[in-house]
Amino acid sequence: NGELTKNTLGNELLQPALSTEQEVGIDATIGRALRLEFNYSSITTEDKILLVPLTAAAGFRGQWRNAGSLEAKVYEAGLNLDFTKLFRMGGNDFRWNLFATFDRTRQTVTSLDVPAYYTGPGAQQASLFVIEEGRSLGLMEGEIFATSLDQLQDQEGINPAEYGINEMGYAVRLDQMGTPEELPYKLRDAGGNPIIDVIGDINPDFRMGFAHTLAYRSLELYTLFDWKKGGSVYNATKQWLYKDMRHADVSAYPDIAAGFYGSNGLYNSLVANNHFVEDGSFFMLREAALTLMLHQRQLGGFFNHFDHIRLSLIGRNVFTKTKYSGFHPDVSSVPRSEAVLSTSAPDARGGDLYTPNGDPSLFLVDSFNYPLPRSFSFSIEIGF
Repeated sequence: NGELTKNTLGNELLQPALSTEQEVGIDATIGRALRLEFNYSSITTEDKILLVPLTAAAGFRGQWRNAGSLEAKVYEAGLNLDFTKLFRMGGNDFRWNLFATFDRTRQTVTSLDVPAYYTGPGAQQASLFVIEEGRSLGLMEGEIFATSLDQLQDQEGINPAEYGINEMGYAVRLDQMGTPEELPYKLRDAGGNPIIDVIGDINPDFRMGFAHTLAYRSLELYTLFDWKKGGSVYNATKQWLYKDMRHADVSAYPDIAAGFYGSNGLYNSLVANNHFVEDGSFFMLREAALTLMLHQRQLGGFFNHFDHIRLSLIGRNVFTKTKYSGFHPDVSSVPRSEAVLSTSAPDARGGDLYTPNGDPSLFLVDSFNYPLPRSFSFSIEIGF
């Protein structure tokens, strides 16, 4: 049996958001072989529609409001290079082309009509992305375990000389190192509360794509490469596995006691922290296709009734080069409904289980996501 509940307060004053864009671009063609495009865009969105948290006294978890403004700066470039024309090779039988793209985006919350709050993609305890006026969109915040003795200099009641860096790279008490009491040191403020600060930023330095076509007569090879440089991913899958001592790190560091990974250690009762923030850079072959095109003049016998036959062997997500320890850095949690909201106060970490209407493309949290499947297929296309 279930019950019908209303969690979102209606808003009859809700208005469409207004976006204005200023764009400048260059489109240059050099000879017949090279074409270069560059665009810069400045986009301002006012009266941004946000699902904002409400206090418990309101009787509702949240309300859709025109609650803020967002400014985005986008850099895009494209390069189309025809090697056949550039090197004057091959005549009509040979084709060799490269199309490359580049983009870089930065977004800033320029105004916010509600108190700062946290949001995320929808996974449990994944509300680690701060929405606050004057700050970039995509910043992760969480607790911090010290990885340098220099970080202990300003910690009250702490003598840095009594600490060392263990084999996992964290500051621990020297008299506890190698014992069951070994724990990572968590940075705290003057009141003894864990310091909450920026631990990552999902925004990459840039992304590039490379579409490459090489063809000779009826045979064509197409490849599509994707390169992402920089940008953080929060590995919540790894954090969950620490809880039950099921991650590979446990066997990789056999001299470190179980408590180091547990609730008082890096697992941290599932509260976001710097240990699980990883570099999301990757270089991958997203697609490769080998195609043979046979026209009617090349067909004989029964097949001569067809206009053409196209045979293709296609591979997708063929390989990936990355330092990310999970399945793949280009994944994120599936968005949930607006039924439950993230925490509304910046100092109340993870008070709710889920985040409303999260966008996986904006909030990169890997929480037991299905990895990108590698697939190989064969197709036959017959034209009449």
